[in-house]
Amino acid sequence: MNIRVLIFMSVLLISCGNDPNILRTFIDRDNLPIEQSTQVVISHTEQGNVKIRLEASSVERFEKPSTIIKLSQGLSMYFYDDSLNIISVLRSDEGILDEGSYIMTANSNVILTGKDGKTLTSNELIWDVNNDLIFTDQEVEITIGEDIIKGYGFKSKSDFSSYQLSKVSGDMKLTNL
Repeated sequence: MNIRVLIFMSVLLISCGNDPNILRTFIDRDNLPIEQSTQVVISHTEQGNVKIRLEASSVERFEKPSTIIKLSQGLSMYFYDDSLNIISVLRSDEGILDEGSYIMTANSNVILTGKDGKTLTSNELIWDVNNDLIFTDQEVEITIGEDIIKGYGFKSKSDFSSYQLSKVSGDMKLTNL
């Protein structure tokens, strides 16, 4: 056998191994989800009435550093009134729900639609579950019919029936002057 082949084989055998410390650098268990689900539908009820229905393509639950739920590959959240009518719909590509603070942050291609047809688009909306408040300090665009209103900063209840905007600009038709 050639001496070079023997040296190569020796180096190859010495370099192979299952050192647990080296393997830990590749797998960080603290960053792995404790639960994973696909095509999830979650309903939240109050006094027997459905108030919110969440549909998500992919859901991952993490416990460290805090308990969060990552929603990805598209999510839709439907808000209902007491008569089970949809009052608004929130859609986005992804979101994160912090189970400790009950704050959900919807990210990427966020669209909020009210029952009257007005639509808000943004890169981020935050929903404070406890206070039923949807808000952001990011840029938003609201479309009402042919009118487009732009602003930075937005605040509304989940029904999107009335809202507050900061730093407003836009194009609107003024009628009945």
